[in-house]
Amino acid sequence: MKSLLGLALAVLLLAVAVFATWTLWRDYRGGRGRRAALALPAVVAAVFILGGSMIIPAYDHQATYKPFADLIRTEMESGRKIGLATDEQKYIGALTFYADSRFPIVQPVSRVREFLHSNKGAAGVMVEKKQLAAAEEALSGTDYRILKSDHTGYKCDYFRLVVKD
Repeated sequence: MKSLLGLALAVLLLAVAVFATWTLWRDYRGGRGRRAALALPAVVAAVFILGGSMIIPAYDHQATYKPFADLIRTEMESGRKIGLATDEQKYIGALTFYADSRFPIVQPVSRVREFLHSNKGAAGVMVEKKQLAAAEEALSGTDYRILKSDHTGYKCDYFRLVVKD
């Protein structure tokens, strides 16, 4: 569906650019060069806006934490207590914004086991992928699962959700 929308936008952009070029050229050749010169900035702006409408969604698909935050929100709505195993402000801010929730900070990563077992019921901790080995080492001998977002963007791949049921 997204590829069809992108194709439709590309065809629309091409049609607008061709029509605008033809119209401006006709005006210029017909002795209305001033009119063509005044219309040119508006035409260029319209073409850039349509072009941006095609490029920004493709970029946003790659550079967002939203799908991972949706996974977190779904887990929280099912009653799971979620913590965040990082103290980097950029991650705390982004995940707090997208998940619309505050998370207890679980630092260092070796405290993941303590957090998961101190909560009665289901619990989970968001762990940076680069620290996942340390979290798994801390959880050795316990039952846990690792969840990840199905989204294919690179920022969604930064984190994993380590859960205990």
